[in-house]
Amino acid sequence: MTGIIICGSSTLCEETLSEKAGVTAIPDSVAPDISHMSTVVYIGGFYAGCPSEVRTMYKTVTIKYTPKVKDMAQRIEDAANEMERSGLELVSCTVMPSAKAILVVKTAAADGGSDAEAAEQI
Repeated sequence: MTGIIICGSSTLCEETLSEKAGVTAIPDSVAPDISHMSTVVYIGGFYAGCPSEVRTMYKTVTIKYTPKVKDMAQRIEDAANEMERSGLELVSCTVMPSAKAILVVKTAAADGGSDAEAAEQI
């Protein structure tokens, strides 16, 4: 059995887990190819704010009850155009049997822009 523990937190995490589990523990920043490993444990998490690895933020928007097709199409178009003006991009649109719609939009931090700025757009 080959195994590895990949730690997204601290050096203390790596050292302690490696010692106690008897398995190699390394930071996620230097993780090797793990395709041949029989056991891989990843320990990490996201914290308040926007992690530096996250460059794209997603948001869902709902379109209220609109039973007529032409009206629904117009509402989706209006919402998509409004989001485009705000720097967001329409990724997906699903019209539900309940005559409502769900739009998924995204934004990416511009080169040199901060993740916080991208998060604030949404």
